[in-house]
Amino acid sequence: MTELDRNDSTNLFEFAFSDDGLVVITDLRDDAEPIDGQLFIPSEIAGRRVVEISNRAFSGADALKRVVISRGIKRIGSMAFWRCVALEEVVLPPDLEALGVMAFAGCSSLLRIAIPSSVRELRDGVFSGCATSLKLSSRTVLSRSRKELFTSAPP
Repeated sequence: MTELDRNDSTNLFEFAFSDDGLVVITDLRDDAEPIDGQLFIPSEIAGRRVVEISNRAFSGADALKRVVISRGIKRIGSMAFWRCVALEEVVLPPDLEALGVMAFAGCSSLLRIAIPSSVRELRDGVFSGCATSLKLSSRTVLSRSRKELFTSAPP
């Protein structure tokens, strides 16, 4: 992805402001089309820091193949990328702190994801419905079992 693509990517998102004035990405705009299936999630929109991807923000985004999430985004909400069936790769920021329940559930094409050592909250079913061949890598030993990460959370 070129620098121009990264600069233009801020127009792809619906967003809200948190109580402290920071940006929470809530959705892809209806007219947004990721270039070649790639989506760069920026660290700043409208002159303010992006800190979170909300619950179900990109659920069912069938065209996504690769997502790069910028440094500074601290939380990915529950089911944020649920059933993004074409998604093959996600690049998480090195300072990410939390992955919500079933954040990547149903991403059946997901092949690789590196979980940064900064992640302190890793909820059940994060990778439920993902390929069993998914290469999970982390610099830290996660306190969660692979079964907990790949099994759906109770309703």
